[in-house]
Formats: sequence, C-alpha cells, structure tokens
Amino acid sequence: MAIIGKIQKNSILLLVVIGLAMFAFIYTEYQSGAGNDIEQTPVGTVYEESIDEEEYDYILDSYMQRDRQNSEMQGRPYDEQAEQGSKDQAFNEVIRRNLMNREFESLQLTCTTDELNDMIHGNHIHPWVMQIPIFQGPMGFSKDSVRAFITNLDVEPDDEATRENWLVARQQWADFEKELKDTRKADKYVTLIKKGLYINSLEAKDQYLGEMHKKKIKFVIQRYADIPATEIEVTDEDIQAYYDEHKDEKQYEQEESRDIEYISFPIVATVEDYDMVMSELDGLKEGFKTTKNNTAFVQKHSSTEFSSDSAVFHMGADEFVFDTFFGNNQYPSSADDLIQKAQIGDVIGPFASKSDFAIAKVTGIKKENQAWVRHILIKVDATQPDAFAKTRVDSIVKVITEKDNFTEMVLACTQDPGSIATNGEYKWFAEGRMVPEFNDASFKGPIGKLQVVKTSYGYHIVEVLGRGERNVPMLAIITKSVKPSETTKKLMEEKVFDFIYNVNESKKDSAFHSIARDSNLVINPTRIWMSNNFVMGINKSDRILRFAFDKDAAEKTMSDPILDDDKYVVAFLSNIIPEGAPEFEDVKDQMRFPALKDKQAKIYMEKMGGKSSLAEVAKVVVNGSVIEAEVYFAQNLIQGGGSEEPEVIGKLFTKIPVGSMTKPIKGKTGVYVCIIESETQAPQTTDYTPTRFSMLAARAGSADSMVIKALREKADVKDNRRRIELQG
Repeated sequence: MAIIGKIQKNSILLLVVIGLAMFAFIYTEYQSGAGNDIEQTPVGTVYEESIDEEEYDYILDSYMQRDRQNSEMQGRPYDEQAEQGSKDQAFNEVIRRNLMNREFESLQLTCTTDELNDMIHGNHIHPWVMQIPIFQGPMGFSKDSVRAFITNLDVEPDDEATRENWLVARQQWADFEKELKDTRKADKYVTLIKKGLYINSLEAKDQYLGEMHKKKIKFVIQRYADIPATEIEVTDEDIQAYYDEHKDEKQYEQEESRDIEYISFPIVATVEDYDMVMSELDGLKEGFKTTKNNTAFVQKHSSTEFSSDSAVFHMGADEFVFDTFFGNNQYPSSADDLIQKAQIGDVIGPFASKSDFAIAKVTGIKKENQAWVRHILIKVDATQPDAFAKTRVDSIVKVITEKDNFTEMVLACTQDPGSIATNGEYKWFAEGRMVPEFNDASFKGPIGKLQVVKTSYGYHIVEVLGRGERNVPMLAIITKSVKPSETTKKLMEEKVFDFIYNVNESKKDSAFHSIARDSNLVINPTRIWMSNNFVMGINKSDRILRFAFDKDAAEKTMSDPILDDDKYVVAFLSNIIPEGAPEFEDVKDQMRFPALKDKQAKIYMEKMGGKSSLAEVAKVVVNGSVIEAEVYFAQNLIQGGGSEEPEVIGKLFTKIPVGSMTKPIKGKTGVYVCIIESETQAPQTTDYTPTRFSMLAARAGSADSMVIKALREKADVKDNRRRIELQG
C-alpha cells in the first residue's frame, strides 16, 4: 500500500496518463476556424456532431494540472500563454481521439489483453511504461516492479485514507492502460496506411525523368520588384477584375473578422496631481529632518525600494539614479544649487525627477575638486588621418573664435555622440575621471579659453566653464510617483461620456469621425480576427473583442468606455466580415499587389515580345541583363530568377527547339524570355527502383501527419471555443 500512497503523493501516473497521449503517433497542432451560430454552441464539432464536452473538460483539467506542475518544477511561470497552450493541446487531443475512435470502430481494430500485458511487462515494453520512476530498480527498469505494482492494485486496503489513495491510483492506472490500448490500435492503423502506400512504375519513371532531364538556358527577366512604383498605376477597376477572377480561391477565403476604429483618451496626471504630491512631500520634511532612523522613514514613505542613507551621489542629468551594483548614484542637476548650499541634516526639495518628485536628507558631505567643460571631438582613425583631423580642428577653432558659436559647432561637427544632447558639456566631473590629456586641460588649463588637446580618441577642442571644490553628498531620498488621481480619472471618464453623447445625439452618419476630428482625437483603424486574442495598440483586449464579436453586434455601432490601463478607449465597429467567400471591399487592399503584378506582367509581356534577341529584350526591361542557368523539370527553381516558378519551368519543358527563343512567359517573380541553349535527356534505364524507394520513403515519412490532417479536413472540424468565449 505504501507504493500506492507514494504514487498518489507525487502524481507520477497522473503526469504520464494524461500527458503522454498528446505525443501519440500522429498528433499535429491545428489552429481552427469558427463554428456556426446555433442556440447553444458546442465547444467543437466533428462531422457536424458535438464533441464530448465532459471528456474535453476532464482532459483540459488534466492537461492544465500537468503543465502547471511541470512549470513549477522547471521554475517557469504558468502564465496566460502557457495556459492557452494547455487548452489547445486538450482540444486537439479530444479531436484526435474522436477521429481515431471512428477509424478504429470502422476497421474493427482492437488491442487484446495479451498485447497490453506485452506492452506493460512482457517482451515489448512500451517507452511510456519505462519512463515511470517507480518502476526503476538498481539496474534500471524492472519488470518485477511493474508486476508488484499491479498486484498491489488488486488488494483493497482496510483503512479509509489508504483506500482513497488506492482508488485514485486504480483509476489512474486504468486510464493509462486505455491510453496504451489506443496507442497500440493507432500503431496498427498507421501500419495499415503505410502498407497501403505504393509507387507504381509510371510514377517512378516520371520522377526519374524530371530529376535527370536538364536544359541549359539563357534568359532575361523583368522582375516585378524592379518596376518603379510610379510607372504603372493599378486602378479600382483593375482590382475588381482581379477579384472577379480570383475571389473563389482558397487563399482569399475569409476567417470571421471585424474592422474597427478606436479612439484613445489618455489618463495623465494634472497640475493638481503634481501639486498634491509636492504638498505631501512638504508635509514629510519636518519628520524626515528629526527622525533618528532615516532608513525606516524612507522605507515607510518612499515609492522606490532604495532606502540607504549612506550612499554617495554625484550630479547627473534630469533624474535620480540608484545604482546599487556599481554605486554610480546620481542626483538631478535641478537639485545641484540646493545641495551645494546644504549642511548635514538639511532636508532639501521637493524637486522633479522625471515622473517623480523627491526630497533628500543630507547625511554626509565630502569635498571634491570638479570641473565643468564643453568640448568638440574630431576623431583620428583609418578614414580620417591625423593631418586631416588637425586641419579640421584648426578651422573649427577659427570659426568659434570669430563667431562665438561653440554650441552651434558642437551640433554641426562633434563626433562624440554622448555629449551632443548636452551641447558638448560634461558638467562637474571629478579630477582623474577622464583620460590624462583631457583631465589636465580641464583642471590645469585656463578657464574660458579654447584649448586643443589630442587623446587616444582624437583631437578635442576644450573650453573650461568652471572649476572648484564642491560638495559630494551622502543622501537619504524619498520619492513619490505622480499618478493620475481618482478625480483626474473621473474627469477623463466624463470627457469620454461627453464624446459618446455627442456622437449619439448627432444626426450625421459620420458623427464618430467628424466629432473625433473636431476634437483633435486620433482615429486608429485595425482589423481583428475571432481566432486572435489581441488588438494592436491595446493592452487589455478582451472587452473590445467582446464588443466587436458580440452575437448581436451591428455595423456603425460604438462601444461604451473601456478602461485600458492608462487610457480610456471607445471603439467603433465599421465592418463585419463573415466567414467564407470575400466581399470586394474586404479583400481590396489584399488584392491590390497581385492585381498590380498582373497588370505589370501584361504590359511587359507586350514590351518584351517581338524581339529578335535577348540583348534586344534586355534593353526594354528595368535592370535588364542576360542570365545563364540550368533547369530541371522536377525543380521549380531558376537560378538567377525566381525560387518558385512552376509555370515557367513547365513551358520550358514543352517541345521548344534548341536555339529558339520563347515568347514572354509570366512567372511569379517576373516576366521571362528564354532561349534553350542545350538539352540533356535523362540516361536510359528500365530500373526505377532507387527512385521508387526514395519516393515511397518520403511518402511514408509524412503519412502520420498527413493522415490526421486529412481526417480533420474530411470531418470538417470546427473549434468554437473562441466564439463561446466572446459571445457566451
């Protein structure tokens, strides 16, 4: 009985029983389409029959539990994406079982008790069984461990607690045996399929000839991509003609989707919100000044986790930088005047630090020689020799001397990208921080005079703006983030409702658009599909998706305000696109490019026709040249042309005499005109066995996945999970 309790505790069989089935012989992932609207939509259908939803719920719970446990053991989060993966695997497993059980029943495939025992503890142990840890002995897998486990399952324990674990273990093992039986039947099914595969001699001969029959050609191609966009204009009439000819092709079949337009109303902090934070920090200053425990006071009141009161800070740019690793802590330049005048124990601020405000307590001060300089760097490298760089520096110095325009010359000339944003300035840095030559110019050179200094980087034009002994403080800092208050959020919400009210009250059909434009609001158009779980530009898409795909959704309707983190969103449903054959407007943009290619092909086939040589053809095309290549009937590749040109290859292997030039041929990459230079027939043979074996191996290798794909297509599998999620 102890072994059963151990199994129950570690859920070993649970992981194996419910988890390994998905790796069965022909599992393939499948992204499904939408189902039909009926009064009570089933989760999925096979041959228009509902799947067993109890089985789906059971497998779904099992897969989610398994994957959650695996994530925990591997230290990975079981997040929304991982959960969706579990759901997809569970759905596909239910579909696989449904389809295969129909096939098993139709063919009367079974797995006998003897076969099952052989897979569990006989001469042909199944890998799933060998993977179970409790069946491992000192020498590896042990059949005796399996037999002992099965024997224990037949003995019902006396005490209730052990009996409960025993019942669970029996059920898990029964489920496991069922999976093994199904796997055995699946193996038989696939074997039958593979045994039924055959390559006849005519197929093998055709393949052999296609692989060995070779033609050498010269050709000129007008690539569609090389034709200037302005040369040929595609009109709506052109696209309509392309639509009429191609609308029923599978590539244009529509998944159910929606066109929406949405407006964002950002919720940003107001002046009142900033004043509120400033007032709060002002109220903390006295307590901060008198506290004996700076760290505890900071931890209680600060928005950041940095609570040290002994960290040294140097002046930086425009915000506090807390660097616990390297100790390169910085305070904003806006606080420098206060810090230079402060005494130990002073609390200074509030002052701005990007989106935060802060107050700082000076807990210590050390003195440091610092310099404030600005410079222009002209590099010396392989592309810019020393003499050239020096001449350029001298000319810049002359211009600055005459015009007093150092800042202007920084923006125009410097090759130090790190100092462009500060107009070339390095403000108050410590002695010894820069390379020696630059350091000497900064701390020993005259203030206010231009100096030219050469370092390992190149030539610097340096001007010292200031120098002296300055305070380097130790600070304890309290920061407060400025966020929109509830009042600010409420005011923005009222603004959104005002917009909706104005649109609803307007008599114009285009009120959403006209009022948005009049209010200087940006309209964001996008298309969304039922199978997707996101809307571009939106953080939390669920409410917009439910609005757009609601079963009662209607075109030209508007959503209620939708709170999306730091903004409100109002969506407008402009177009409902049903599943199936497309309407012209729904695929107009999608068909614009292929319609353009069709028009380009017609124009250039006329331009390239009627010529006496490839050289003449090359003169009338963009980037024209004569290219040589070898082509084979079994390959769609034309070296130097396109990688997928079956129509061109097909025409080249018609009865075209060697030395003759073809008429223009429309391909996928462009329009071709070719000359057959030579032709090499396949070597004569009557033995196509190697080719047949190769074809048979390739066909057998793909049988597993092709079978399940074919069964799904035949069964017209529908996945309605997304519809149920969005429409209830």
